[in-house]
Amino acid sequence: MVNKRYRRFSPREAANIQSFPLDFKFAGVSDNRQYRAIGNAVPPVLMWHIANVLAELV
Repeated sequence: MVNKRYRRFSPREAANIQSFPLDFKFAGVSDNRQYRAIGNAVPPVLMWHIANVLAELV
């Protein structure tokens, strides 16, 4: 909390929650677009698990 209000996650914090690597860059994009891209993305670790299960089925 900051000044008795909850603060918003930074784009980097939101990307960490979504399992993006720490070295992943959203270069030249506004914070608003970063939030949108992170929110619309399939988390990389989730996609990795799905891909492994699909690979086992083939």
